Amino acid sequence: MVKRASNRLVFEKYAGVRQLRIEKAEDLLALEDLEEPFWMATSAPVHQFSCDLALLRTLDPEGNQRIRSCDIRKSVSWLFQRLGNLDRITHRDEFLFLRDLDPDSEEGRDLGEAGVTILRNLGEPEDGQLTLDRVRERMQVLARDDRNGDGVVPPSSVEDPRLRSFVRDIIETVGGVADMNGALGVDSTRLDRFLESVQALLDWRRQVSGSGARPGDDLFPLGDATSEGHELVTRLAEPIDSYFTLCRVAELNESLGKEVPHPGVGTEAFEDNEKALQYLRQSPIARPQPSAGLRIDHQVNPFYREDLHNLEKTVLAPILGSSLEGSVLRESAWHSVKKAFEPFENWLSQKPGGQVERLGPETLKSYLRGDLAERLRKRIREDLAAGPELAALRDFERLLLLQRWLLDLCNNFVSFPYLYDPDRRAMFETGRLVLEGRYFNLNVRVEDVESHSSAARRSGTFLLYSQVIGSRAEKDYFVVTPVTAGSVEGLVVGKRGVLFDLSGEERDTVILKVVANPVSLSQATFAPLRRLASLLLSATERVGSGTEKQVETTVLGKAGSIGADLGGKVAGLDGGASILPSQKPGSPDEKGSGGLLAGAREVVLAGGVTVAALVSSFAYVTKTLSDMQTIYPILVVLFLGVGLVLVPTGLVAYTRLRARNLGAILEASGWALNSPMRITPKMSRILSPRPVPPNK
Repeated sequence: MVKRASNRLVFEKYAGVRQLRIEKAEDLLALEDLEEPFWMATSAPVHQFSCDLALLRTLDPEGNQRIRSCDIRKSVSWLFQRLGNLDRITHRDEFLFLRDLDPDSEEGRDLGEAGVTILRNLGEPEDGQLTLDRVRERMQVLARDDRNGDGVVPPSSVEDPRLRSFVRDIIETVGGVADMNGALGVDSTRLDRFLESVQALLDWRRQVSGSGARPGDDLFPLGDATSEGHELVTRLAEPIDSYFTLCRVAELNESLGKEVPHPGVGTEAFEDNEKALQYLRQSPIARPQPSAGLRIDHQVNPFYREDLHNLEKTVLAPILGSSLEGSVLRESAWHSVKKAFEPFENWLSQKPGGQVERLGPETLKSYLRGDLAERLRKRIREDLAAGPELAALRDFERLLLLQRWLLDLCNNFVSFPYLYDPDRRAMFETGRLVLEGRYFNLNVRVEDVESHSSAARRSGTFLLYSQVIGSRAEKDYFVVTPVTAGSVEGLVVGKRGVLFDLSGEERDTVILKVVANPVSLSQATFAPLRRLASLLLSATERVGSGTEKQVETTVLGKAGSIGADLGGKVAGLDGGASILPSQKPGSPDEKGSGGLLAGAREVVLAGGVTVAALVSSFAYVTKTLSDMQTIYPILVVLFLGVGLVLVPTGLVAYTRLRARNLGAILEASGWALNSPMRITPKMSRILSPRPVPPNK
C-alpha cells in the first residue's frame, strides 16, 4: 500500500493561532515535512499526559521523562513501516488482523510471521483478531514462566537444590544480572566468568602445591603457616611501625630536654564501651622508650597483647631465631621480618579468581567436574528460545498502542484542537473540577505549587492551586485550574471541591493557593468602584463603631450616676428622711435628683441637635436642587466623573484580558511551546462554563 501525505497541508485557526489539522491517519504523514516552528509543542514532560503508561514508555525510549518532536516522528515512521491498513489509526482501533499489516515492507512481513505463532499459542486461527488485552495476557504468561526469553535464570526458578545452590554461588561471587521480572539471576556471560575464575584459581593452587614449599623458602618463609603469619604481620604492621616512630620522637625530646607528653584519658572512655575500644585501638602499642625496642612480655596495650604473643611464637621466633633478643623486638629486626614476606606478598597479588576462593577448593572442583554447568547452560538456552515470541509481542503491543493513541497524541502536541472543543478532553488535562457550584474544565497537573505559581503569574489568569486527595493506592497530587469566567467570590484558600478525573473516579480537593487576576471585563472595570465602596464601608463602620462606643460610654456613665443617686436616696429613706413637697427638683438640696434629670436632658438635647442637623442638611440640598432649572448638569458632571475613572480602567482591563495566555501555565509545567494560547471569550466559557439547572 502506497502511503503518501495529502497534496497540501490544511491549517485551522484556534484562538487566533494557525495549527495543522490532523483528522485522519494520512495527515500524520505531513509531519515528516512540517518544520518544528509550526508545531504547537516541541517537547513536553511525560507525566503531563493521561493515557496508557506503556505508550509513554514507548515514546520515551531514552528514559529522560520527556517526549520530543523527534520521538513523535520516529513513532509515526515506525508505525507506518508495519501497518498497511491506515483506517485502523483513523478509527483508533485497539485490535487488528494480520492482514492489516503491510505485506510490502520487510518489517510488516516479519511481524506477520511472528503473529502466526502468537495466534497459535493463543489458540486462535491465523485469521483471528489480535487485541491489546490478549497480547498483554500472553506477555504476562511468558513473564511469569521460568523461560521468559531474556536468557537469565534466577535461583527461584530452579527446582533442583544442587543446581539452585550453584546459581546462588555464581551470583554471590561474580555477581548476577536482573531478569525481566527484576530478580537477580545468571546468564551465559556470568556463567563463563565464574568457570574461568574457578579454573584459574585451581590452576594457581596446583602450581603452588607443586612448588614444594618448605619452611625457609623465600616464597614461603613459614611453610604451610605462611598465610596465617602474613595475615598477623599485616594486622600489626601499622601499630608497630607507629611505635618505633614515637620512640624516635621520644629520643629527640630527650636530647632537647623536652618532656614526652602523656595524653590523658577522657571520661567518656569509661562510660561508653565503643569509645573505650576506640581509645585502646588508637593508643600506642606500648609506651615509647628512647633507644629501646618493643618488649613484648612487658607492659603493652591490652588491645594488642594476644596478637603480640602469637607474633612472637609463630613469626618472630621461626624467622629471627637467635637474633631475637629474648622478648625484645628491635626496629631493625622488625624490618627483616617484613622483608621476609615481600616475595609472598608479590606472589599473592598475582593470584587469580580471588572472588571464588571462599567457596573452598573441594566445592570448586565439584563444580568443574560435575554436570551442573552444562545443565545451567541448557536452562539458559531454553529461556532464550522464548525470546523471539516475546520480542514480537512487544512489537504488537507498541503497534496497537500507537494505532490507538497516535492520532490523539498529535492533536495534543502538534496541534491543540481538543483544548477548544467543549465535548472533548485534552490528554494533558486531569479531569473536571466541581467547586462553588460551578464546573472548571481545564485542570493541569503540577509537581511543585510554589515554583509553578511563580512561573505561571505571567499568564495573567486567575489561578487556583489545589491538592487532590488520592486513594489508598495513589499518592496526593496537585493541579492548577485557570478561572476564565464568572465570579471568583468564594474561591479562597481552604475551599473544598471534587475532581472527576478522566477515568471517572472522584477525588476530594482543597485549594492551597490563589493567584488573583481579572476574570471578566465587568469585574476588572468596576474593581476600583468596588474597592472605593469597600473603603467607604470600612470607614463608615469605623466611624459608627467609634460613635457607638462613645454613646455607650456616656449612657453607661449616666446610668451609673443615676444608680448611685437612687441608692443614696433609698438609704436616706431607710434612715427616716423624707422628701418635702416644697423642695424643687434640681435644687441644691436635692443634688441626686437634679443629676438624674440633667443626664436625661443632655441625651434628649444631643438627639435633638443631631436630628436638627440632618433635617437642615436635607432642606439645604432640597432647596439647592429646586433652585436649579434642570438636573441634567448634575447628571452630566456625575457621568463625566465616573467615566474618567471607568474608561481608562476598562481599557486596561480589556488589554489584560486579551493578553491572558494559557501557554504560560503549560510552560510552567515544563512544556516547550511555539505559540501563545490566547483565551478568547468563547474559550473562557468553555473552560469555566456556567451550569444550567435541569428542566423541571
